[in-house]
Amino acid sequence: MKKGLKITLIVLGALVGIIMLDTLQAKIFDNSPFIKIRKDYKDGDVKYIDKGLFVNHYYCNNNEKVTTWKGTKFACSIEENKNQIINYSKVIENKVIELNIPKDWKYEGLSLENNYKFGLKIYKENEENYFVLYYYDKGFEVCATGRETRNLTLNNGKIANIGYYDGSNMWGDISFSDIDENIAFINYETSDNEAFEIIKTFNLKNVNEITKNKFDIGEESLTEITSNNDVVLTIKNKTLTSTGATLLLKNNSNKIYQYGNPFQMEIKLNDKWYKINVDLSFTLPAFNLKPGETKEIDLNWENGYGSLSSGTYRIIKNVDYRNNNGESKSYNVAVEFTIQ
Repeated sequence: MKKGLKITLIVLGALVGIIMLDTLQAKIFDNSPFIKIRKDYKDGDVKYIDKGLFVNHYYCNNNEKVTTWKGTKFACSIEENKNQIINYSKVIENKVIELNIPKDWKYEGLSLENNYKFGLKIYKENEENYFVLYYYDKGFEVCATGRETRNLTLNNGKIANIGYYDGSNMWGDISFSDIDENIAFINYETSDNEAFEIIKTFNLKNVNEITKNKFDIGEESLTEITSNNDVVLTIKNKTLTSTGATLLLKNNSNKIYQYGNPFQMEIKLNDKWYKINVDLSFTLPAFNLKPGETKEIDLNWENGYGSLSSGTYRIIKNVDYRNNNGESKSYNVAVEFTIQ
C-alpha cells in the first residue's frame, strides 16, 4: 500500500473515530456534541438546540436536556394541565413586561421588523387564529375611522382601551395609552374569550422598581455555564458585600487551567437570567490554576455595577486549558449570590 494512501486512511479513520466518540458521549449522557451548530430560541419551550452530525441536543427552558438521533421528533415536557400558568416576562429597554399565559396556550417571539422592537405571538390550538403583543418603536397609532372604543380593566386595576372596527364584535386592538403608548395587542382573528383573561394579566414595571439598581438590564442571557466540577467558583465566607466579594477559584482536576481578570455579572428576574449593560475595562494578564490549587480573587464592582440592591445575581468567569493536541478548551464557571 502506498504511503500517501495509508496516511489518508489513517486520518480518515481517526476522524470517523472522533465523530463516533463525540456522537456516543452526547447520546449516552444527554450531552451536547462538540461538533455542532447552535440555534437559539428566545421564546417558547426550547432554549437552544445544538445540531450535531448525527444527533440533536435539546436544552429546554425547564432545564430538561435530551439528545436525540437526527430525524427524531422531540418536544420539551409540558404538563397537560390547562389550569397551570406560565409566568412570562420580558425585559425591554429597562422595562419588564409580565403576562400570565395558560399552559394549554402557545407563544413564540416574532422576528424583529422596522416598526417594532419586540413581538410575541400567542395562540391556542389554531396557529392561524392568534393575537400579538407588540412593543413599537415610535408608539402605537390607531385609525379612528369606524373605530369604537371600550375599556378593559386589568388585574392590576389599570385601564386598557379596546378597539372595535366597523361594527364588528371581534376586537381589533388593545392599547395602553395611560401605561405605555408603545405597547399594544393586535388581534388576528382569535375569538376565544380566554384571550381577554390573558391580556388582563398584562403588567409593566420599570426594572428599577424591582431592583432599585442604577444600571441598565439587557437581553435574556444565553451564557452556558459548565456543569462539570473540574473548576468551581465560590464566594469566601463573610466577604460578600453590596460592592464586592472575595472569590475562591478551585481546580479539582488534573489539568492546568488559566484565567484572567475579566468577569461579568448577571441578574435574576422572574427565574430568568439577564445581562447587565455596563462598561468595564480590565488588564489582561493570564494566571495559572494548577491541579488541586485554590486562588483567591478580590472583586470590587462598585465602579462598574454600583452598590447592588436586594436581589439575586451571579458572577461569571471564563477558564480555559490546552489539551494534549494543543487545542484550547474554554468554559464559563459561575457563583450565584443574594443581596438582602
